Amino acid sequence: MSELYAIHDGEPMLSTKGMAVLFGLPLDEIQEASRRAGTNEQFLIPADWMRRGRLRAKEAQAATGETDMHSALMYWYGKEGVR
Repeated sequence: MSELYAIHDGEPMLSTKGMAVLFGLPLDEIQEASRRAGTNEQFLIPADWMRRGRLRAKEAQAATGETDMHSALMYWYGKEGVR
């Protein structure tokens, strides 16, 4: 689903919408953090977002039996959409 991620140099890159879905956070919170980081800095994901993401990935894995990012995205997007 191209609105959630794209493949760059063979690697998946999450969009802000994709991050919102995986982390279970409001899109505007992700966009604001990205805006504050600016275009010249690497966007560092806050530790609490990482914890949320790991928990949500485990829940998606338990529900789907799959361990890949795409499956987790589709699970959460289907369940909650983009907030």
